[in-house]
Amino acid sequence: EQGVNAESAGWYGVLAPAGTPDDIVQKLSNTLTAAVANPEFREKLLALAGDPQGLNAAQFGQFIRSEVQRFGNLIRTHDIQLQ
Repeated sequence: EQGVNAESAGWYGVLAPAGTPDDIVQKLSNTLTAAVANPEFREKLLALAGDPQGLNAAQFGQFIRSEVQRFGNLIRTHDIQLQ
């Protein structure tokens, strides 16, 4: 309505605290990737209008960084202020 292209979709992910040991992050990533690859689990997500991606830890981190950059640019470009 205001001429701002701010299209977005909701998403879910699992995050760990900064400084979590790499072996723990990798174990979580592997477990979650396997869960999303499970046909039964995928069907349940699809039935809820989900779009399971199964990103690994590095891919998910890059996705989050790109979202922060995209929305940060949008906020700065249009001088969006909290009210």
